[in-house]
Formats: sequence, structure tokens, C-alpha cells
Amino acid sequence: SQPLEITPFRLTGPFRLAYTPHIAAYGGYPVCWPLSKHLMMNLFARVARFLLWLLFVSWSVWLLRRLVGWLLRDAASKSQQSEGATPEAQTITSARRLVRDPVCGMHVDETLSIPMREGGELLHFCSPACRDAYAVNVRKLAANA
Repeated sequence: SQPLEITPFRLTGPFRLAYTPHIAAYGGYPVCWPLSKHLMMNLFARVARFLLWLLFVSWSVWLLRRLVGWLLRDAASKSQQSEGATPEAQTITSARRLVRDPVCGMHVDETLSIPMREGGELLHFCSPACRDAYAVNVRKLAANA
């Protein structure tokens, strides 16, 4: 058997002009370095595609974890309700709405605040001192009007 001869890659006619940047000066073999614009764009496209898939997969995993956590939390709360949790414990966990004191600006739990109805509006105070200070200011404003 005879050894195979490697013949140089040669183009003729108009094709030589179109592919000249890709042909090496040594023997007419294709050049790999420096990368051509086409190869650089191909590399950039692959990296961009990889990053987009990575973003999509990480977002999907995050969403799946939130969904599973929500389902487990929902199942746990239903099991606690079915076990007959005390009504006091349910009001403690469910009534955590904060209200703002109009005098000092402090936020207080609605169940712990001191309510006062003023002209059809329900106001909540953090202490009896704030409630009394508000009542005194309202009387002063009413006397001046």
C-alpha cells in the first residue's frame, strides 16, 4: 500500500478572492488563527446562548422552589387547623396588622393599640398619653375655629 499524500487546499478563479483571508500563505491550508469575524460571532452566539439557558434554568429552579415551599406551607397550615389549634393562637398569628399613631408616629400592633373614634374615623394610639395629647389638640383647634 502507498502512503496517502496530503494535497494543499487550493481554490481557483473567483473563489480564491472570496476566501483569501481564510487561506494560509504556507501551502494554501485553511487558517484557524486569528479567528475570523464569522468564527468570533459564532463563539459570541454560543456564549450568549449558554448564558440565556443558565438564566432560564436558574429562574425555573427558583420558581419551582417557591412553588414547592408554598405547597408545603399550605399543607402545614391545613394540618395545624385540622388538629384543632386554639383560637387564641390563630388570632395571634393572623392579626399582625400595624397601625400608625397620629401623635408620635409610632407603629403599633392593632390588637395592642388604644383605639379612639373621632368623627367617624377610628384612630389608634400607642399609649394613653398620646391619646390624651391628641384629644387636647383637637379641643384647642375646635375652640379656635
